[in-house]
Amino acid sequence: MLSPDDKEAVLARVRANGRMLRHASERLRGDREVVFTAVEHYAEAFWAASAELQADRDLVLLATRNGLVDAFASSPHLRNDQEVVLAAIRWDVMAIRFASQELLEDRKFWFEALKRGGQLR
Repeated sequence: MLSPDDKEAVLARVRANGRMLRHASERLRGDREVVFTAVEHYAEAFWAASAELQADRDLVLLATRNGLVDAFASSPHLRNDQEVVLAAIRWDVMAIRFASQELLEDRKFWFEALKRGGQLR
């Protein structure tokens, strides 16, 4: 049986199936390389990451770009981050409701949002 704290074994597992992150040790669920690898393969692995990494802009952006809009919605500190918001609305136009008031009042933001509108799924 493989140890949930063996980084190389866990990396191999999450490369094959990102869902396996939930079986990793707490230490490895806080390891940037392990978590990013898992989320690249399975966006929902985001929820198995440590709280510290769940607040990480780059991880939220990766999960959001991979379709996990809830990662953005649960990150109030990123509601003014245009790149993250645009990634979220690419998957779900209703994610716009989580954008900051400042972004919603920014004409350049709306131009980018509308420009990318053809990419909405």
